[in-house]
Amino acid sequence: MTAVLRRLVSVVPLFALCIGLGWAGPSPTKLLRFPDIYGDSVVFTYAGDLWRASTSGGTATRLTAHPGMEVFARFSPDGKWIAFTGQYDGDEQVYVMPAEGGEPKQLTFYPAEGPLPARWGYDNIVYGWTPDGSKILFRSLRHGYYTEAEAESAIRYVFGVDSELVSDGTYFVATEGGQPVACGGWSWRRTLYGGDQRPMGVGNLLDPAVEAARIRAFFVAGTHARRGIGAMLLEACAEAATAKGFTRLELMSTLPGVPFYARLGFSEIESVVDTLPDGTDVGFVRMARAVRLGGERP
Repeated sequence: MTAVLRRLVSVVPLFALCIGLGWAGPSPTKLLRFPDIYGDSVVFTYAGDLWRASTSGGTATRLTAHPGMEVFARFSPDGKWIAFTGQYDGDEQVYVMPAEGGEPKQLTFYPAEGPLPARWGYDNIVYGWTPDGSKILFRSLRHGYYTEAEAESAIRYVFGVDSELVSDGTYFVATEGGQPVACGGWSWRRTLYGGDQRPMGVGNLLDPAVEAARIRAFFVAGTHARRGIGAMLLEACAEAATAKGFTRLELMSTLPGVPFYARLGFSEIESVVDTLPDGTDVGFVRMARAVRLGGERP
């Protein structure tokens, strides 16, 4: 049996800083729930983990041991795989693992809707498989934020490197095993968003006594989404900014990023529509958060 292991992630600016990351979950209610049968085997949830046993009885084998909860397990048509909904780090995503046990592989990465009222149940609920076993069927409350044309235009004109963040030493990167998995930064300059190809706002210095530091250019690799890395990066930026005398933080969020920033204390100031050079209108949300010296939220 292989459990979903804790991972150690170092957070470092392009100059100097290290942060360790870990997590733990609450103790679940110990009930036998959500069984699924294939042949003479049954998989079910007990105490928040997945277990497998024979339908004729006997000792059950524990398949997972993550602090989060695994539910709605479903065998593949050939019985070789188990798909399930994993509730890790407060979020619910679809995972798949070998039926005999092994490390689960995350298949969905969009932020789940929630927290949901109890009668709404879970998001990203696994229902089963297609008959040929090539696809997993699940119910999602996800909705689209940008059209394909809007996303392509934003990638071309909005997302990109702002070299001033690097030269100022205010851009951070999170690494795992020596490889970058996330990045984000802050700035004492007036530019609110955009890369070198199209910075939005002049690069003049901000006055920390009356203006908000900028939170800039956050990206997390899909393979490392929903692990708290983005939140750790943001708090590192907040601490660095408040150490320079800033008492407020401001940013321009993409539409799918709004729930993430809202969970970290940011409030919406206004919705913004940016008409990009190719004529495409792309929506964003301007947000802000008050902080105390030392990076603590009120």
